[in-house]
Amino acid sequence: VKTALGLTLYESGQRERGLGYLEEVARQRPETHGAQFQIGKHYARQNPQRAIQALEQFFRYRPDEDKRNDWEAQLLLGTSYYLAGNLVESRKLLEKAQDARPRDNQVRQTLGTVLIAQQKWAEGAAQYEPLQSDVQRRPAVAFNLATCYLHMGRRDEARKLALTYQGLRPEDPRGAILLAQIEQAGDREADYREAIKRYQEAQELQKKQTGQTSK
Repeated sequence: VKTALGLTLYESGQRERGLGYLEEVARQRPETHGAQFQIGKHYARQNPQRAIQALEQFFRYRPDEDKRNDWEAQLLLGTSYYLAGNLVESRKLLEKAQDARPRDNQVRQTLGTVLIAQQKWAEGAAQYEPLQSDVQRRPAVAFNLATCYLHMGRRDEARKLALTYQGLRPEDPRGAILLAQIEQAGDREADYREAIKRYQEAQELQKKQTGQTSK
């Protein structure tokens, strides 16, 4: 009853109250996999360690006949492992989630992020390339794909994507830094001059952000 009440309260918008019931259930009956799943889903990004604890319990106690949420739990646990710095386990879980949901863009983007963190540039690019048509809505696709192409030696394509990202996120200094790195990878004096210009641009954007934060 407490699990059902907690889930209903959570889904109706009373998240803290519902979570309180679910946490109580998890303490008293850790085998209640429905409560563990919701706790893990709630904490996946804001408290990865708590999410890992709950989702590992979910997989431990989830009965074999109730696997409908496995792909989402794998995504959530993979995300939590990534945020906690465990890239190996994160990748394993996200690849399982992608096997179950090959067309899910959230799974694809998260797995791509983990591959980039592992410096698997070609594999990361392969995850992000199908998302290029969605760049206007997902600017991070342009940034991450440009990063992959830079390390793969595809500078012209990397520059084009980095400029697209900068156009969509002009206040983000990371765009200017990425463009500087792309130019710095060249071997001409003009490339180095352009890289310096981009680094100076990034420095100004960082100062502006710092000023806005202090206000």
